[in-house]
Amino acid sequence: MLKPTLRQKHRYVAFEIECEREMGRDEVDAEVKNSILSLFGERGFSLAMPKMVIYEGEGMGKAKGLAVVRCSHTEVDNVKAALALVSSAGPSKCAFRVLRVSGTIKKLKMKLAQDGAGEGEGKREVLDGTCEAKLQA
Repeated sequence: MLKPTLRQKHRYVAFEIECEREMGRDEVDAEVKNSILSLFGERGFSLAMPKMVIYEGEGMGKAKGLAVVRCSHTEVDNVKAALALVSSAGPSKCAFRVLRVSGTIKKLKMKLAQDGAGEGEGKREVLDGTCEAKLQA
């Protein structure tokens, strides 16, 4: 086992997905990876090491979702830029909006819950390892 100082440091980037149609986990993952590849090339992609760790939105019948991507701590800004530049997924228009970045999933969930606690238009709840957006009436 490696010492903590020698381990690769990761960051978790939470982002919201708005699309004209419902997207599956594999489709969102492919869009994230294609965006990083097209913007920064293979070297930038290998430095960023993106990996989808949470996706909430599939099977909910909505065109909105929430996802979390793990990446290298040195490439967070590049990953955020690549996510912001996604404008379509196949024939439909979509947008990825970065919400928060954190060093651990636990802290990211806490921050998302705190961010949405006082908003009137939407409330973010974090339940048992999944992130779910619920609109209040």
